[in-house]
Amino acid sequence: MPPALPFNVEQSIGETPSLSRVCWLFAPIFLLLTAFSFSSLAIANSSTASRDQLCPPAVKPIKNDSDTPKSNEDIEQELLNQRSVGNKNLDWVEAPGANRCGGYYLAPGQTPPEPDNTQGNDLVAPSFSTHSGPLSPTQISADNIAYDNEGETVLTDNVLFFQGNTHFYCDKLNYNTQTSQAKLQGDVEFRLPGLLILADQAEYSEQSGEASFENSQFVLHDVSARGQAGAIQIVQNEQQQTLLLEQSYFSVCPPTQNDWALAASELDIDYATGRGKAWHARVLIKDVPVLYLPYIDFPIDDRRKTGFLFPSFSGGSEGFEYKQSYYINLAPNYDLTYTPHYIQEHGLLNSLEGRYKNRYSEWNIGASYIDDDKQIDGLYIDETASLTKKDGKRWGGVVIEKGQFGSHWRHSINYAAVSDVAFLRDWGGSGLEIGKQDSIQREARLDYLSSHWQITMRAVDFEQLELDSNGKQKDDQFSLLPEFTVNYRSSPAPWQLNPIALARVSHFDHSSRSTAIRSFSHIGVGFSMSSQAYQLTNEVKVKGVYYDYDSHNIHRTDSVNSDGTSHYLDNNGTAIATYKLDSQLFFERHVYKDDNSGFTHTLTPRLQYYYAPFENQLDQPDFDTSELSFNYSQVFREERFTGFDRISDAQNLSLGIDTGVFNHSDGRQVFTFGAAQVFYYADRRVLINDNDATKKIIKDPTLSDAVLAYNEAFNEELDKKYFRSYSDFAVRGQYFITPEQSILLDAVYDPSSKDMTRTGIYWHYQHETGSIANLGYAYESYLPLLADTNNNGTVELVDQDTTSADISFYTPLSSIHSTFGQNWAIYGRLNWDLDKNETIENLGGFKYDSCCWSVLFAMQRERRLYDGGTKIVNWENSKYENHWFLEFELKGLGGITSSIIRLLEESIEGFNR
Repeated sequence: MPPALPFNVEQSIGETPSLSRVCWLFAPIFLLLTAFSFSSLAIANSSTASRDQLCPPAVKPIKNDSDTPKSNEDIEQELLNQRSVGNKNLDWVEAPGANRCGGYYLAPGQTPPEPDNTQGNDLVAPSFSTHSGPLSPTQISADNIAYDNEGETVLTDNVLFFQGNTHFYCDKLNYNTQTSQAKLQGDVEFRLPGLLILADQAEYSEQSGEASFENSQFVLHDVSARGQAGAIQIVQNEQQQTLLLEQSYFSVCPPTQNDWALAASELDIDYATGRGKAWHARVLIKDVPVLYLPYIDFPIDDRRKTGFLFPSFSGGSEGFEYKQSYYINLAPNYDLTYTPHYIQEHGLLNSLEGRYKNRYSEWNIGASYIDDDKQIDGLYIDETASLTKKDGKRWGGVVIEKGQFGSHWRHSINYAAVSDVAFLRDWGGSGLEIGKQDSIQREARLDYLSSHWQITMRAVDFEQLELDSNGKQKDDQFSLLPEFTVNYRSSPAPWQLNPIALARVSHFDHSSRSTAIRSFSHIGVGFSMSSQAYQLTNEVKVKGVYYDYDSHNIHRTDSVNSDGTSHYLDNNGTAIATYKLDSQLFFERHVYKDDNSGFTHTLTPRLQYYYAPFENQLDQPDFDTSELSFNYSQVFREERFTGFDRISDAQNLSLGIDTGVFNHSDGRQVFTFGAAQVFYYADRRVLINDNDATKKIIKDPTLSDAVLAYNEAFNEELDKKYFRSYSDFAVRGQYFITPEQSILLDAVYDPSSKDMTRTGIYWHYQHETGSIANLGYAYESYLPLLADTNNNGTVELVDQDTTSADISFYTPLSSIHSTFGQNWAIYGRLNWDLDKNETIENLGGFKYDSCCWSVLFAMQRERRLYDGGTKIVNWENSKYENHWFLEFELKGLGGITSSIIRLLEESIEGFNR
């Protein structure tokens, strides 16, 4: 994943740091050596793990509260008192438990970092500029001063040389007043803000601020890095601020650890560009060389640079997988990334992604192509007749745009296209921000938003990514070209009339149905009466839908012309007046204890009456309408349908009650519970299709037992949906056992069959130490399926009810016992199908995150949803896919885009990096 672009052209690269980049100029050598040295390690791209989050620099100087300026003698004495601190420990302060590093670098005269600085800070490019504007006066002091025969001043014992923020300490200093050159010898200590160098000897130019050191050690406080070198040279001018090191050793590990380091014959650290360059570099693990790199270009901050990103390794059922990206930083506001992606059982996919930003919008455009894919959705090319892609040429593309102009206008484009229904399942989007899904929705949208108005114009196109029973792509795609919506939202005020208005015009072009312009609107008025104890709302609306068809509508089956064709009636529609009365009472009581603690208990009964007369709408098409499943939130909805092709008839009374308990001291929610049910005073007669409410035969000796059992279950479902005088009973509740853990309940009960039709119970625990645990149980009842499971021409009744258990956790081992330290964490998930007694998804792994390196490992096993492009409906012979991931990061040499972190965010409720 490429680094983030700045928000507008005026911003520089460094103003929006995102991902550190590693530029491997000898890519083929690097790939071979990496594969050999790291074996099965998977080093992937990720956002930089800012080391300041772990070992934050101390950058806050101690303030002098006195208004009296210090004399030169006082300043000299302060600086002399600070000498030798760095010689003892390289400014390292042990602070066990403060962070993963167990300490931080702290220069003399600075305060320790605040506790909240130990996390969430981004790296900041350090600067060691000696002076700005006029040169600061030079101050020199020593115990002994003499003059040699060459006219140089010779200072010995407790020598202090300082010019502005530049401080030198040494045992002996030779200073030439004519050239302003200084030579220092014996325990040389050099300081600039953010930089410490210890050396045997050094030379310094007062005019240029350049310095050179021999046999030296150094500390970069701002990036928490240290090292040593045979020689160091500081070069700084208007174009350059650079440390040049020879025979160097560089690491971001603290002085107490040598987990990894970079040794190089030459090393340049350029603060102006935010990069480090090393020649003839060796990566050392525990001082043992494991990788040789002729040249390496690595970041010292988060600015972007053209080069190769860290590769990503993984594997599984489809063999070894490798991904390597090359990032091209073209300008501050646009870039390009090329990614070869190899999967052993498929081949090599080439992807190109470009991004562009201006002050009004952000663009992301990508394309992927493979010329000779070996497999499609688990089938080899010569077996994929139904997918009609025998040549193996496959591709995917995406265009994503979002932005705004002014304070009211928003716009977006989301377009994706693929060569076949299985492309996303095989390649997972290939970094194009489109994932595994059942369909693709393409949309271009323009919105106007104000305090009362929302106006939307959009164009939408849907494509199904499933095959039907005949191996053909499902033929129920449709387009909205375009759709225009105007919605007026008043500010509801009690005891006055509040207007209600919505209008939507949609042009539908359907692959297997009619093409028409559908106009929907509702307009009305509401009147609310309310106080602290009650609220009573009346709404009267007129809802209408109208169709203007094209001349080629020949899709109606119950109205046949003399030539055998069928049609819709021209320009038909429906208009219905509706009425709603919604009332609520608010009860509240306070329970106090002697210490003024306690709780507040609320009780809110609710009664809603809704009336809409029946109007036969079967002569109208169905473009985007389906029936909603029943749950707690559905009890007080007006419509039984999604979309606007049908307007529900209703004569309903909805009853509900909500109760809650809240802490009196801080208002924290402790318990909430709601229960509701709908009572029907008339059958639901508005249908989507003619036969939706037609009952099936349950007494016919010619039918098999399986068919009769299915028909009986089907009729019971129809009775509940259309003819029963009451709905299921729905409840929802949440109980916070402690601030860290809660239980959530969502259930639906059928009073007629005395069975639960839906049950969800979820326990969630999340502690400030980072520990997360989830336990869930879910059950949902569905109509059984008639299927020929044995392919012998005999249908059987297949139970479609789903019952599953879900357990997931993420646990830093330090939260279990302090002896484990802060570095180790384990995580896992088990999603189990209780009906089939088999795995839906398993996930397990560990994370080791130390001060200066980290490794993440995960294994995943998941049940396949598709087989040969067709969605699996019978799980008797389930197929599985296995995956493994291994990601390794040496902090300070760039970051990795963590596939494992994204996987944890999707799988473990509450996990957030």
